[in-house]
Amino acid sequence: MRVLLQSSPEIFRHGGGGGEAQQILRLREELLRREIEAEVSTDCAPHLGGYDLVHLFDINQPTATLVQALYARKQGKPILLSPVYLDFAEYDRSGRQGLARLAYRIVRDPGRVERIKDWMRVIRDPASWSAYRSVRHWNIDEQKRRVLQLADGLVTNSHLEMEALRRDYGVRQRYCVATDAAHPIFFEGRPELFYERWGVRDFVVCAGFISSLKNQLSLIRALRHTGLTLVLVGPRVNTHRYYYYRVRYEATWGDPHVIMTGRMSQQELASVYAAAKVVALPSWFETCGMACLEGAASGANVVITNRGYTREYFRDFAWYCDPSDESSIRAAVLSAHGAPRRTEFVDYIRRHYTWERAAESTIELYREILRTHGVRPVA
Repeated sequence: MRVLLQSSPEIFRHGGGGGEAQQILRLREELLRREIEAEVSTDCAPHLGGYDLVHLFDINQPTATLVQALYARKQGKPILLSPVYLDFAEYDRSGRQGLARLAYRIVRDPGRVERIKDWMRVIRDPASWSAYRSVRHWNIDEQKRRVLQLADGLVTNSHLEMEALRRDYGVRQRYCVATDAAHPIFFEGRPELFYERWGVRDFVVCAGFISSLKNQLSLIRALRHTGLTLVLVGPRVNTHRYYYYRVRYEATWGDPHVIMTGRMSQQELASVYAAAKVVALPSWFETCGMACLEGAASGANVVITNRGYTREYFRDFAWYCDPSDESSIRAAVLSAHGAPRRTEFVDYIRRHYTWERAAESTIELYREILRTHGVRPVA
């Protein structure tokens, strides 16, 4: 079996550390371990000769994904799609900052705002113009709908994601759930590595790109006058520079004590999680909240947003917060910080959230789709 894993360049633009990038890279590792040939491409029209199947990722910025899907369909290739579907409606209304916030307040039509954002992406990346030009007559919502229609099957992160796709787009394709997972390195983190460098213990950590979607500013404000130390791990994102500087400004006030580490390797991140008492993600939306899954695998208690599909992953093991309410964030973090570590969740993650299990579900759907198309791959 030969599989091409395709995504838009946006997914790897910030160093390949995001959830979607990890899904692609970890899936490729597992496919190769099973002697299934797999390559990763961000091209819109790659050479597809010899590939049995094309697996696309992400419909949240669907322009490149739609071009890739149309090209694969023209070449007669079966298509699977991992939508990683996010509902940005509340975030657009209440969570955005800077020029984006102003745009959503002035331009009431979400479709027009999405069109403006598309133009901004083209300005940032002129190489994307050829892809944008070929599908510009469809608005963003129509592009998403067409990508979903072109897919022979869907690989979702959760059953809740599939329910959202059915509700919003009426999809009816066959699907499998391939959950996000924690890499084995996070079960073996050495807290002393972080202690030796930074000299703090039992702190709260929030890992992810510094962006208004992740809501670090509200977390800083929620922890004022609590005496807790907050560690923010993650790089600045060019499209959220205004927000980054606001976070930097508020982090210098000294209450709470905030450490901003920037980007970290997985080994360093495993040490941070192992040293932390709480890992927190008060985001406006999460499909899973991979940082919290990795932190929980390291033994930290979890505070996670109640928006998105997080309850399917964290069940009763986490403390949930409302990202629009700083008092809710504060209460959840204080409760999690004061509670014993939920070591039983570590065992649950070991059993249920592994890249091996995610790959097995995905491969089974590959074979089902290929049988439907009359393709008999070697493996």
